[in-house]
Amino acid sequence: TVNELDIAAFLNGSVYGAIVWLNGLVPLHASGAVHNGRVHAFTGHSGAGKSTLASALGAHGMPLMSDDVLVLDLSDPAAVICLPGHKQVKLWPDAVALTEAAVLGPVRRDIEKVYTTPSGGYHPDPLPLAELFFLDATRKTDVSFTPVSGAERFTLAQAAFFRPLFCNLIGGSGALFRVLSRLSSQVAIGRFDRPRNKDLFADGVASMAAHIRVG
Repeated sequence: TVNELDIAAFLNGSVYGAIVWLNGLVPLHASGAVHNGRVHAFTGHSGAGKSTLASALGAHGMPLMSDDVLVLDLSDPAAVICLPGHKQVKLWPDAVALTEAAVLGPVRRDIEKVYTTPSGGYHPDPLPLAELFFLDATRKTDVSFTPVSGAERFTLAQAAFFRPLFCNLIGGSGALFRVLSRLSSQVAIGRFDRPRNKDLFADGVASMAAHIRVG
């Protein structure tokens, strides 16, 4: 049988993505944190640590902009604007321990992921997107920041879309190309690679916080 948690997960997934695309907005499968009036977003495959990193940056004075889905408004040709999103962060139990987040309740009845309150608070207003990081976890002891350039920017930007099929169905391939062009020309895109070792998690978060502050 389907319960309220399952229905909510469906509405906040495919249905939410379709509504965003239908309204001329662009959803990214990303979480974002705020520093100095700009958003720094994190994307990657499921389990890459998007939500965990965004939540942990709260302890460094960088409040949450959105978790899991970051909605972009491209109506202003001068900037890519992020809209405030989900106020709760979805985390697995090990990520809750790493971020010391306050647990609110289960996401679904058949998985261990839970809703949590972001430790650094939540930013309520639209802000420009400064950077989009693709997360990797292949390093052994240190971290690396690698800028992405050329055609790879298009490839990675498209990989960050949330439910990109809807964009093709609603606006066609031309709309998809225009969105990719905006992101690749107006947003810094890079890779952030850090160790998977949980004992080094805090060091990785501190490195990202320092990178963001430097700009």
